[in-house]
Amino acid sequence: YKRFFFFDYLPIAKFAVSSCEVNGRLFAIGGWIPWQGILTVEEYDPATKTWTEKANMPTARGMSGISVVKGKIYVIGGGAGGGGITSVVEEYDTGFVPQNQSVNVTGKLINTWGRIKTTY
Repeated sequence: YKRFFFFDYLPIAKFAVSSCEVNGRLFAIGGWIPWQGILTVEEYDPATKTWTEKANMPTARGMSGISVVKGKIYVIGGGAGGGGITSVVEEYDTGFVPQNQSVNVTGKLINTWGRIKTTY
């Protein structure tokens, strides 16, 4: 059985936001402020009921596809606002690596942002 919970409001009102969950935290990425793509990344911690601004994404957009693989968030395509679209794929490193595993995407992505974590 599923239940809905109220989260605090996002710091910035926007629409066409992409969202996902990593390690029990909600990420709200990009979106539009009246027909203009934005770069923002916010992380919600349900334990403290607070939103934290994270490193901005390199490409402003909303309505993006989004996926999580081994603690990393992949933002795929989307609308740049004003009728423009983008096919850019970018990776956000949340710093969470389950069981010390990582995905090797060297040379496969246009942009990477966020904390870079190296494991030996």
